[in-house]
Amino acid sequence: ISREIIEYPQSGNSLILTLDFSLQEKIEEVLTKILREVGSQGGAVVALNPRNGNVLASVSLPYFNNNLFAQGIKLEELQKLNEDKRNPQVNRVISGLYPIGSTIKPLIGSAALEEGVIKETTQFYCPLELCVEHKYTGEPECFSDWKFHGSTQIKRAIAESVNPFFYMLGGGYNRPEFADSRLPKHFEGLGVEKIKRYLELFGLGEKTEIDLPGELEGRVPDQEWKEDYFRNQPRAQQIWYLGDTYNLSIGQGYLLV
Repeated sequence: ISREIIEYPQSGNSLILTLDFSLQEKIEEVLTKILREVGSQGGAVVALNPRNGNVLASVSLPYFNNNLFAQGIKLEELQKLNEDKRNPQVNRVISGLYPIGSTIKPLIGSAALEEGVIKETTQFYCPLELCVEHKYTGEPECFSDWKFHGSTQIKRAIAESVNPFFYMLGGGYNRPEFADSRLPKHFEGLGVEKIKRYLELFGLGEKTEIDLPGELEGRVPDQEWKEDYFRNQPRAQQIWYLGDTYNLSIGQGYLLV
């Protein structure tokens, strides 16, 4: 006679996928075509539901067949994957770090409105190049736009991706003698510390905590970060310049997501 303690099975946690298979297929098809046209070896696309953040599609190219590992991958197959310079094992969606680019502009605009730096009706003259006086030489140091926009307010600046508008929102502007008189004589922008604070409130510089392994967190730089990162370089390379703030304000420079 024996006695056994029986533990009855319990249901595990439910796994609910939000992927739209048709959308996933279409994005993979389009991305493959674009990469071929531009001669690029890799890229990634994510489509989210803006109402709830659900991931509708997530494509990283090139990729490999995950079933190779489930079925017991052969040594030559593993070696081929490891030696592939296109890095197909890297999920670029969560393990790639890139400048955010102009998608940062609504965030910078929101921060400026919240801080009272501008109003909805505030207008700036936005030339093809916004030029400031070089800190040491006094010569013009210019930051470009992709086209001329002229007088612009926040809604148009976001819609048309107007670089000079966001240069000024982020870093401010003191008009040098050689600059166009239609530019503001003095304008106080957000500054790097406020930009950093708001970007972190928006979740930049942190992991999204998506339920996938290998996610990397981004980087929101500031003066302290630059001093540490370039600590073994000449002092001039450690200083945070106005140009760094301008680049940060349009999602370029040292910012990574």
